[in-house]
Amino acid sequence: MGAIKRFVALIMASFLSLFIGSPAFAVESSGNVELRSCPEVGQTSVTATIANRNYHIGVGPIFRAGPGGTVTASTAKSYTISVTSNVSGSITAGQIVQASVSAGVSGAASSTSSTSYQYSRDISPGRYGNMQYGNFGTRVNVKKTTIVAPCNVKVLASGSAVVPSSNVWGYNYWES
Repeated sequence: MGAIKRFVALIMASFLSLFIGSPAFAVESSGNVELRSCPEVGQTSVTATIANRNYHIGVGPIFRAGPGGTVTASTAKSYTISVTSNVSGSITAGQIVQASVSAGVSGAASSTSSTSYQYSRDISPGRYGNMQYGNFGTRVNVKKTTIVAPCNVKVLASGSAVVPSSNVWGYNYWES
């Protein structure tokens, strides 16, 4: 019986789009068939999906020591970082931040840190210790789309971007 209801709903959606002039499509949601209209032609949107929530955006020098022992870094500077992207089109930093916030990122178009502190880390024997100060932001995949015909979407631009955190700064440590 459910298959007959779905078939009838699809037929009704086709007739509605022919006679009313408003394109519609049928969607099955929790066992019920609902009619929905398509977005307006020309409507543009920017969306973001999270690729890496703990992405280190390094600023300043890389401190390196070893092999083995301890690496110590001391900094007393002011840094500002901004949204960076490799997007192949016209997506602004503001649109990237807005889409990132919609995806659950607490980011900012730019972030500034003034710091003066020392950080030390033991290095594994035979290895070199490296560390760099920076912001722990979020790497996102962004996409700008437009509706070109009823229910048809065209991708205008896509790529990845790095959105700085508004308040998470510190050292990133790695060994080589």
